[in-house]
Amino acid sequence: MAALKILDTSDQARVSYRVLGQGPTLLFLHGWSSGAAEWLPYAQALAERFRVICWTARGHDATLGSDSEQMSLDRMARDLHELLSLEAPTGALVVGHSMGALTAWAYIGRYGCERLTGLCILDQSPRLLTGPDWSLGVYGDFSPARNKAFIQRLRTHFPEAVTRLICARLDDPAPLPKTRYLKRLQEYLAGLPSELLTQCWESLTQADLRPILSRIAVPTLLIYGDRSQFYGPAVARWVQSQIPGSRLIRYPEADHSPHLGACRDAFLQDLGAFSQHCHSKNDTRAQG
Repeated sequence: MAALKILDTSDQARVSYRVLGQGPTLLFLHGWSSGAAEWLPYAQALAERFRVICWTARGHDATLGSDSEQMSLDRMARDLHELLSLEAPTGALVVGHSMGALTAWAYIGRYGCERLTGLCILDQSPRLLTGPDWSLGVYGDFSPARNKAFIQRLRTHFPEAVTRLICARLDDPAPLPKTRYLKRLQEYLAGLPSELLTQCWESLTQADLRPILSRIAVPTLLIYGDRSQFYGPAVARWVQSQIPGSRLIRYPEADHSPHLGACRDAFLQDLGAFSQHCHSKNDTRAQG
């Protein structure tokens, strides 16, 4: 059973996280509007070989969030620094999916790679908005104007807006399908602190993390889904070209969450092998 812990941050917020297993540390960072539950099944599968930490980022836990809480990507990067300092002072392999990848990149931009033994990025672009100099954001076409309209929808009907984003049907006037999955998704979204998450989205879309990628100095594994509803194959190739020595794995049948569904076993195998590689490399470095 994963032990529940609370990080009391330097700005008096509270961030919950779960810890289980023993061994080299893996730290999982979830996507926007998700939480630690996204990663717990993987943590349980890896806990025999690794000490696994899964956090629920600030503003994403309905039981802990405060309306006055500071919601920004930079603040989440500081939270990550404080969590690593507390729970993994000798280093951790950080696994970031979607927003979690942005958080990891923002952390590296502020603190460098000293406390990282490795990095695994799942299906993310370093800049979400598109414009004259960048076509590799959300959908390949997500202008500031389109984002502004989406933020207005978030404040009007959060569950509907997020569901349409996930289904790539933002501009489709037709009603969403009445499936069991979408019903459960909207019920879950309705229980989240929508204003905090909207502020979080605003911060994520203001960020441009492209300059940070070339500064990553730890082994990096990139896992992207060829059927991602958000990013085409060009995003994966561009990210790999920017991170020195990074390895790219593409799952042909996977979407924006390449660790889920039919690719779960492949992801666990690939991450486990990469983790062992990072651990061996750090052992060699320490002995040298």
